[in-house]
Amino acid sequence: MSPDAAATAAGTCPPGSPRPNGAMLLHHLGDMHPTEVRPYLKRMETEDIATVAAEAYEVIPEGRP
Repeated sequence: MSPDAAATAAGTCPPGSPRPNGAMLLHHLGDMHPTEVRPYLKRMETEDIATVAAEAYEVIPEGRP
């Protein structure tokens, strides 16, 4: 699932959001899973946010909130 689709499905993309969808997904994943997502948050400063968000989304085990 693309980060944009995941963020939309999770309801994290309100209209007029100040963050791109990938950045918003990383922000929420970082809040909920800081240990797993921390390395990806550092990468988003220098890499494509959508790619990094998709990779971060994949490391979160299914069934975890």
